[in-house]
Amino acid sequence: MTCAKRFGWILVLLALAACSHWQAQSPIDAYPSYAPHDDWTLRGKLGVRHGDERSSMHVYWDVHGEDFTLRLSAPVGGQQAVIVHARDIMTAALPDGLIHYADTPEELFENLYGWQAPVSSLRWWVRGLPDPAKRGRAIAQDNPLEKHWQQDGWTIRWQQYRDFREVRLPGRVLLDGPDGLQLTLIVQDWEWPDPRTGAPAP
Repeated sequence: MTCAKRFGWILVLLALAACSHWQAQSPIDAYPSYAPHDDWTLRGKLGVRHGDERSSMHVYWDVHGEDFTLRLSAPVGGQQAVIVHARDIMTAALPDGLIHYADTPEELFENLYGWQAPVSSLRWWVRGLPDPAKRGRAIAQDNPLEKHWQQDGWTIRWQQYRDFREVRLPGRVLLDGPDGLQLTLIVQDWEWPDPRTGAPAP
């Protein structure tokens, strides 16, 4: 075997080792097949801390594959925005009738609120899973009921695990991001189709 070929095999083996190490770090050892996957609806409350600003909003997030509808409403004052991703088009409808467009949900959030919500990865994080498209690492914790993860410039803390439809999922997700931005998502309820029966989970 020539030196060039030997070096090529070494690179392949190192890459495979890196991939296996990444997979082994997943905070969930076995995600159930009957847990929420491509189609689900989440209801909850989102708290936002950005510098001296504090705000909160109710969240209704309806996901179907890559498309989703995200409704955000203030505790007092009603609806704030309806964010829709459909057929690769991202829009946000506001109560004043204005429609905003953007290429990504992160860009849309920054245009609306002045900060970027990691919506693309949050689709995974709300289920207690790392985003498989991005590298990350686990942070060791003494508390077995709490898991920490670092990914894409964010620290994710999964807390208050609860049983939703026979699946144990985090009831509270804390996100510490860039520029001191902190997001706290309290999960109140889940709905998703049950593949064992073909019907929506009750």
